Amino acid sequence: MSACHGLEKIALYHDGRLSLSEQRDVEAHLLICSECANELEDLELISKEFKSARLPGASPGLVDRLHSRAADLDQILLTRFVARLSAIAAAALVAIGICLSFFGRNPVSSRAALASWEQSAIAPDLNGSSSSTQGQFVEFVAQDLSGGRP
Repeated sequence: MSACHGLEKIALYHDGRLSLSEQRDVEAHLLICSECANELEDLELISKEFKSARLPGASPGLVDRLHSRAADLDQILLTRFVARLSAIAAAALVAIGICLSFFGRNPVSSRAALASWEQSAIAPDLNGSSSSTQGQFVEFVAQDLSGGRP
């Protein structure tokens, strides 16, 4: 551990991220503190090494690959957008279908759509007469399904 508290600001001073008054304070401190002066010197040496370091060049096909990927990116984004939009539309249609199937029924109109023999089975003649052919058919089906029990 270092005993000097000025070391905290040396890197900020080196990077130029201190206010003018803070820079003056650090410069005054550097005149009296050899530890901080050595730290600043080390930072400057490291910076010079990085600046003079030679970066490896890009391979010849790298730039072409990057350009082709950038051109493909528009198509990929459009495809993703269309797929998401289609999924949202499908979900909305399913939700509308479910709502209509549960809430869109009108009992009066659905009875009118039933065949007459089905209506007889649902609401038999209140007089109890089964003289009509449809009524006889309904009774036959009911007996057949019940195993002949009345």
